[in-house]
Amino acid sequence: MVARVIEQAGIPTMTVTMMKDVALAVKPPRSMYLKFPFGSPMGRPGDVQKQTAVLKAMLDGLITIDTPGMILEPSLSYGGDA
Repeated sequence: MVARVIEQAGIPTMTVTMMKDVALAVKPPRSMYLKFPFGSPMGRPGDVQKQTAVLKAMLDGLITIDTPGMILEPSLSYGGDA
């Protein structure tokens, strides 16, 4: 996994997944699980507020996740018909 190689170089990473079971199996260094549809990991196109919230949750995860393989599950919803 590319994230592991980047982490070994001393650069923290955060992956976003819509498939929690895959993230549990692969165990990326840090990951965030969102119940968003495929193709929209940051939210709806043009939804700046949601995209900003996702980005902030990712940045918070870089600070709060201290156990390799931990999966962050923020209380963010895609909204509308997902």
